[in-house]
Amino acid sequence: RPTTVSTVNGSYKLDNSVWFNGSDEYLVQSSTFTSAPTDADKYSLSLWLKRTKSGTAETFAHSNPSANEYEQLKFNTDDLEYQFNDNSSGDNGFNLVTSALYRDPTAWMHVMVRRNAGNVDTFVNGVKAAGAVGTGAGTFPGHFTDTAGVIEFGRQNYPGSSASSYYSGYIAEIILLDGYFAEPTD
Repeated sequence: RPTTVSTVNGSYKLDNSVWFNGSDEYLVQSSTFTSAPTDADKYSLSLWLKRTKSGTAETFAHSNPSANEYEQLKFNTDDLEYQFNDNSSGDNGFNLVTSALYRDPTAWMHVMVRRNAGNVDTFVNGVKAAGAVGTGAGTFPGHFTDTAGVIEFGRQNYPGSSASSYYSGYIAEIILLDGYFAEPTD
């Protein structure tokens, strides 16, 4: 899909990014690895985002190996939220919500979530997300590194239900580091 954006004074191209229209576009990346993950409970996921609208719930990274399990990063209207649920193992879930609001449609932002078993941190532009408070269980297996699932960028999609929460904006430089608890400066 072209990444040319129309403006009042012409157009410009956003090189090396993917644009999502917020209604039916998404990417699917198989998370099937050639071997088992180095450490399924330890990873860092990093990406650049540029929103084109605010005030709506939009999922920009989602993985679920089965109907009862998922891990996702999303905007819940304008705050940033990391969610995890693994009902198959009796884990009621984990929710990490920021108090900061991310509404600027002109700015690129770097978002990174890193986890090591029960430790989850979310960073925006290299700074730990303001007011990131987690609720729920403390230990759980990772789904972004699960060999049975896929990672979808630009929407949430649970097996057996309709896809929803489509992302409206740009995503660039998606990096998933298996077995590495990265620093935002890496």
